Order: sequence, then structure tokens, then C-alpha cells
Amino acid sequence: MRNVCSEIKLPLISTKIRECLAKQLLSNARHCEMQFGIRLQELRMNSREARASEDVFSSLIGLCELWAVDESAVVSQFRSVIACLQEHITLSNILFILSTFEEFVVAVVRLNMDESDIAIALQWVHALILQLSLAAVAQLTSVTPTGRFATMTSMEQTTLTAMLNYMGVMGIWDWAAIVTSHLKKLSIVDVAVWNKDEQVWYPANMDTQITEQVYERCISGRHTFKIPVAGNLTFIVSGEMNAQSELLLNQCVRWLNITLQLAKHMNDDGGYSELCLQRALLHLDETILTAKQHDRFSHAMRELCQFTGFSRSALLAYAPVTKTFEGFEAYNIPVQDIRRVKEMEWSVPEISHTLQTLEPYHITDAHGMIPDHHVKFFGLTSLLVVPFVNPDKYPLGLVLLDHQGSPFTPDGRTVQAAQTIINRMAKVSTMLADEAHNLSKAGESSSGISNNELRILQLIANGLDTKDIARTLYLSEYTVNDYVKSILRKFGAKNRSHAVAVALRKGLIQ
Repeated sequence: MRNVCSEIKLPLISTKIRECLAKQLLSNARHCEMQFGIRLQELRMNSREARASEDVFSSLIGLCELWAVDESAVVSQFRSVIACLQEHITLSNILFILSTFEEFVVAVVRLNMDESDIAIALQWVHALILQLSLAAVAQLTSVTPTGRFATMTSMEQTTLTAMLNYMGVMGIWDWAAIVTSHLKKLSIVDVAVWNKDEQVWYPANMDTQITEQVYERCISGRHTFKIPVAGNLTFIVSGEMNAQSELLLNQCVRWLNITLQLAKHMNDDGGYSELCLQRALLHLDETILTAKQHDRFSHAMRELCQFTGFSRSALLAYAPVTKTFEGFEAYNIPVQDIRRVKEMEWSVPEISHTLQTLEPYHITDAHGMIPDHHVKFFGLTSLLVVPFVNPDKYPLGLVLLDHQGSPFTPDGRTVQAAQTIINRMAKVSTMLADEAHNLSKAGESSSGISNNELRILQLIANGLDTKDIARTLYLSEYTVNDYVKSILRKFGAKNRSHAVAVALRKGLIQ
């Protein structure tokens, strides 16, 4: 493949113009970064994407120092920055950053340069931005043929989204789902949705219109295609069916079959082996630790059901002061519906008793044990009720599990696995809450340290001063000082030496 980036040449302009342009931009660096920060607030980015975007923008300003020295180095250094941050940034983010940066540069040109130089300077800036854009595209698509989902961590993907992304199933279907049937009742195991803008598959929230569409299409068969996978599992997709689509559909089903065979091979007795359970707990830990704060419980409830085989789960929070249960989070139930649940402890004595015994409790028939309006609305029959308590055995709530309203009797190993996973959910959640409280109490930021901050910390530990760090990372000295202030604030450190000591103790640097 030819290198398009190398074919786009920068217009020849004098070193004096480039020096003037870089000087004006660097002198306005702090203002530009503040304005960029404001624009970031208008976008729906997670914290990691936002920090990575800020790092890229700061690096662009720092690279201005090379404009008058080595134009070609600007592009190569920018690509290196993208390589360091590509795990946490998308191509659309980078194009937004470059567009905003170009806007700021154009404004500086028009306000601070001689009228005779403006036209050629703008041509040079536009060509440079185009080169940087192509360099970003080249970097983000050079890792794997389907590297568009490189910004997603393993915990942000489900088995289905990971399979579709790795296989490079792009733009053929609107959504794909794995469903299971039990006693003629359908239950969704996993749903993936195609994002046209980012060209990547994402997990679907279980309380969205997509899941309603999956149920409707499974029954009507309109504009969908499905193939049995194994047992009561079916793979279903929505979209046009042609030769390519049919080929990919069959490939997906083969991969799903292989996955199921591997799982069976690892656990031939059909139960939950200790190894499988430990892996599930590690997976759960990473899920909770890497999720956004408001997504932790929804992700954890999904992991719980996917490992234990239950179709639905609901977390009811318990308030000991008012002695009430309130719906908080759910899987395979619209969250707005579960949050309408509010019951006094005395109105649900059977499940309330679980918080006293701290033992799981199986309800064979919910009629007479749970208020009738909930039984009818959610279609309840059998339930497994598991206490949700912190490590000190303090009651936080209850987790209810079922099979989409179908009667069931859980075996002992399933109950034990559910209790173990729910205990871990409570433990990790409590730990994170305590950690956030302690950080807040100490006046420290609860956000993590960005890649640039870690690099700056390491360079400080290596003995470099602000000027040397700025030159090494192609940042302005203003930007370096801002990073140092942020590091001191996050670590609660008195000075740079103190911050280095904290980082060494935490194992963040060497």
C-alpha cells in the first residue's frame, strides 16, 4: 500500500514565519488548553478518553517547537504520541482534536501575522493537519486488520462483541444476539449493536429498545436470520442476507460452538469447577474496577447471570434506618422498572428473613410471598434470593435471580457459585467506596494518573528539570508545570521529590 501521507507535501514557507507562528501559539498555550477542556465537557467521553484527548492536544502544542526546526519530525513524533495513547483514544476523537487545534492555529494566524503572510501560513497549517490526520489513521489501523476496537478493554466487551470485532464483521448487520429458550420462553443471553460512527461492535444495554426489538423479531422473524448454536441457544442477526452475510453467519455459529466445546472440556462434570469460579471472580474484579462508577453494578449483574446461567437478576438496596427495600440495578429487566420497586421490610417477610440468616433462600412460588402487583408485573414464579452484605456482614441489600419467570429448583453448586460471586461484588464495591471516601477525605483527586503524568514523573525521578522534560516530550514548559501541579494534587505531595517517593512506593515508576 502506498504511503499517502508522504505524498502530501507542506508548502515552502520561511523559517521566520514558522518561528513566529510557533511562538504565538506557545504563548497562548494555556488559553488554548483551557478552551479545549471546555469543548471536551460537551462530548460524551469516558474519563480515560478525556485524559488521553487532553494529552494529545497538549502534545500538539508542545510539538510547535519543532515547526521551525524539523517539519518531518512533527509528524513522526505525533504518531509516537498516538501509539502511546491508542489504547484509550478513537480515530474520531483524534480528528476532533486536530480540527479544534487547526481552528485555534487559524485564529492565531489571523490575529498575529502580517497580512502578506496569512495566505501561505494557512496553506501550510492545513497541509500539516492533513499529514497529522493521515498519520493517526495509519497508526490506528496498523495494529490488526480489525483494530477499530483497540480502545475497548476486555471488560468493556462481552464474548459476542469480542468475537464480532475480532472477526471483522463490519456494517453487515444492525445487531446480533444470542438467545435461549426455556419452556417456550425466550431469554436474551447477549446482544451486540453495530456503531456506524465508530465502526465497532458494542454491548447493548439490556433496558434499551434493541432488546425489545430482539424479542419481537425472534417471534415474528421479520428482517432477521437465525441459526441454532447448541442445546437451546440460537444466534440471531438483523440485516440484509447475501452470500457474504450468510458466510459470516455460519462462521460466527462455528466459533460459538467451538467456545462451548472448550468450556465443556474445561468442566466435564457440568458444574462450576474451582478453576472456573476463580476465573469468574477475577473477571468480575476487573469488570468492576474498570467500569465507570455508575456502570459497576449493571456490569456485575450481567457477569453474575452469565456465569451462573440465570436469565434475570435484580439488586434491591436495603435502608436499615427506614427498613425499606428499593430497586437499584438489574440485568435483563429495564432499570427504570426495577427502580420503581419500593417495599417496607414487613411487606416481604420471607425475603427479609434472608438478611438475618445471611443464607441464600429459594422461593418455589412467589405468589403469597411477594406483593401480587410485583408478581404480575415482572412475571415471577421461582426465585433465588441471595443476601448482599459487606465483608463485616452488614446488610446492604438482596439479589434476586430467576429464569424469566419459569419455575426452577437450583442445585447446591449453583447456589454456592451465586453466593460467592455476590459476596465478591459486595467486597470490591465496598473497597472502592471506602477508597473514594479516603481520597476525598485526604483532599486528593479520585481520578487516575494519565500516561503523560507517569512519563513526567519518571523523567523527574531521572533528574530532569522542567525545561529538559518539555524538550524530551515535545511539550511546552507551561504544560509540564500544569502536569506537575496535577501530580502533586493527586498524590497529596508537598513537592516533586515527595511525589516521586509516592510513585516509587506505589510501583508506578522505577
